[in-house]
Amino acid sequence: MNIDVKASVFLSIALAATLILVKPAFEQTSTSSVTDPRPLNAVSDVLEQALGAPVNYEDPPYPNVGDLEDIQLLQYGHMTPGYQLLVPRRATVTGAILAKPDSSDAEKMATIETLLVSYRSNQLTEDFKVEQANGTFYIIPTKALSKSGVAIARRP
Repeated sequence: MNIDVKASVFLSIALAATLILVKPAFEQTSTSSVTDPRPLNAVSDVLEQALGAPVNYEDPPYPNVGDLEDIQLLQYGHMTPGYQLLVPRRATVTGAILAKPDSSDAEKMATIETLLVSYRSNQLTEDFKVEQANGTFYIIPTKALSKSGVAIARRP
C-alpha cells in the first residue's frame, strides 16, 4: 500500500471514530434548578433548548391572595404604604433534563413530567399537566385556589 493511501485510510478511520465518540456529547443530562414565582415558566426555556421542541407555559389565575407574595421590598428596597407588588409565591423546580433533541415525544413528555413532580413537592395549591400537539408541549394549569380558598379544577 502506498503511504498516502495508508494515511488516507487512517484518517478516515480516525474521523469515523471521532464522530461515533462525539455523538453522545449531544445527549447530555444536566440538572436544572430554578427558584422563581413562576418556576415552570422559567424552566420551559431551558426545556425548549434541551429537547429541541417548543414548550409553552400557561399561568393559572391567582384569585386567592394566599397564593401571592408582596415583593415590593425586594424590588424597590423600601415599602410604600398602600402599594403592593404581588407575584405568585416562589417555588423551586429541580430535575434532570436529558438534552437529546432526537428523542421521542414520549421521552420528552417524561422529562417534563419529572419537573412537574418536583414542582408538586413544593406543596403549592396550583397543579399542572403537560399535553403535546403538533410537536409542541403545553404546561397547562389544572387546579388553583378560588378566592374563598377552595381548590377548584381548571379547564384550559
